[in-house]
Amino acid sequence: NYIYWDLDGPPGPENASIVEGFVGVTDWLELDGIYADVQGDDTYFKLNAYAKLMPETAELPSLIVGATNVTREDWVGGDDRVSPFILGAYNIHVPEGAPRLNDPLVRVHAAWGAAYHDGVFGGFQAKVHPNLGFAIYNYQQEPSYMITGNGDNFELTVGYKNGSPFYRGGLFLNW
Repeated sequence: NYIYWDLDGPPGPENASIVEGFVGVTDWLELDGIYADVQGDDTYFKLNAYAKLMPETAELPSLIVGATNVTREDWVGGDDRVSPFILGAYNIHVPEGAPRLNDPLVRVHAAWGAAYHDGVFGGFQAKVHPNLGFAIYNYQQEPSYMITGNGDNFELTVGYKNGSPFYRGGLFLNW
């Protein structure tokens, strides 16, 4: 993913460019690296790890444990803490056939995390067309909103978090 975040500007940075890559090591372990270039500040990198303890079924949510910044890098704002979390996700409504506005796919996420995550977080997603969806999340006590369109191997997102818009483009690569 590439994310351009249009921040508030003076006295702080005006924007940040973020590159994020995910690698599925196994069917239950995923690594995620994030590189951030914050205008007028510095560049940062952190490595995150996630383990799926329980896959989602029709009856039960998935259960994932993980931690961000597992290598304790100096992150934006000087935060070098390893930040563990636990997360569950579940499709609360699965449409008959392809998702559409009057019969969307609806998914909820509920999580708790320490340190950088700052307690309870989560939200919901809805897919209202096979190639269009939206999400509303709460993370670090801040709401965020996004609309995402996708094709077979890409997605494009526009969103709003912490009082600032962001734009994301991503590619799906099969190795």
